[in-house]
Amino acid sequence: MDLAPPGVTTQVSANSALVIAPHFDDEVLGCGGLIAQLTAAGAKVGVLFLADGSGGVEEIADRDAYARRRHKEAARGLKILGVTDIEFLDLPDGSLSAHVDEAAEAVRRALVARRPDLLLAVSPLEISADHRAAFAATHAVLSGLRGGTDLDAAVDGLEILLYEANHPAFPDVLVDVSDKVDLIRSAIEAHASQLELHNYREVTLGLRSLRTASLSPVVTAAEGYRRLTVQDFVTSSRAGMIRRLGGVPELHDVDDGPTISVVVRTKDRPQLLAQALESLAAGTYRRVEVVLVNDGGKPPSVRDGFPFPVVLVNLPDNLGRAAAANAGVDKATGEWVAFLDDDDLAEPEHLATLAGLSAAAGTPVVYTDAAVGVYELDPQSGWREVARRLPYSRD
Repeated sequence: MDLAPPGVTTQVSANSALVIAPHFDDEVLGCGGLIAQLTAAGAKVGVLFLADGSGGVEEIADRDAYARRRHKEAARGLKILGVTDIEFLDLPDGSLSAHVDEAAEAVRRALVARRPDLLLAVSPLEISADHRAAFAATHAVLSGLRGGTDLDAAVDGLEILLYEANHPAFPDVLVDVSDKVDLIRSAIEAHASQLELHNYREVTLGLRSLRTASLSPVVTAAEGYRRLTVQDFVTSSRAGMIRRLGGVPELHDVDDGPTISVVVRTKDRPQLLAQALESLAAGTYRRVEVVLVNDGGKPPSVRDGFPFPVVLVNLPDNLGRAAAANAGVDKATGEWVAFLDDDDLAEPEHLATLAGLSAAAGTPVVYTDAAVGVYELDPQSGWREVARRLPYSRD
């Protein structure tokens, strides 16, 4: 996974754009320069603010008055950037993680109503829990798309750029905003209440200075983004996506529930097998038994310290996928059986999701979607994923 920033800038254009901002000022901190460029080029830009600006954990004497002041500052700052289309959702500041469903519904409505070409959403690698909750809401909206809805039609061809606000991420797109520095400075200065508490002027300009490190000296300010597609959301769990973006997802081990025997079929592919087993080891569900079926190949090995018990089934001859699966099921001792071939990877939440679904009364079979990755061999960097799709979903 290459996380190095690019050495050149990219021009981003759109006829219409939607910005999802957890708080008033995040849009200036993260993508103020690009917003100014888009509006100057005639694009229609709308901003959806999720939190109410009442201060969250900050000690505020009069929260209602503070929130009213922040609403006015937000409108003033966006007017400087050329934006007047603003929606205030007014969820409790500092508690967005408890309101992800409401935020997701607002994001869905905004996408359907505006049908933007470009979505600017905050990165999940942020320090603020509200920022991470905003990404969770965006992921919840897009990950469930399977075709045939008004939302599917609204986001057809949508380009998604994740912006960074209070924590540097790993951008693969750098936008030269040198000509918008004065506007960015004026827009953040519109948030006077925040400048009384934080060095946001310096932070805003400093982040754009940092992003020039890999660029030509003629670029004096740049904004960093990570480009994604709707399909990236559809084919990735939230934790899996965070890992691919270079972050560490917030995961909690699940120690209760039925024992799941995972039948892993393999034959002479030790590197792929190691990756498959590590994906299980990195999962949140801990009541796992691995039944490793060697379908007539060389004896496979499992690393020392592997966290789950492993039952090894060595078949003397190559009997094929069906026979290998049956051999694994015969040796399984868990209450449920799952399958993971040596060229598969399990998302961190996969087994926990299946275990949760299995709790429904009278459920004999549970399943989730499976994404297919397409890889190309790069002579310099090795295998790299070039596409992901969901060919097996029928729901």
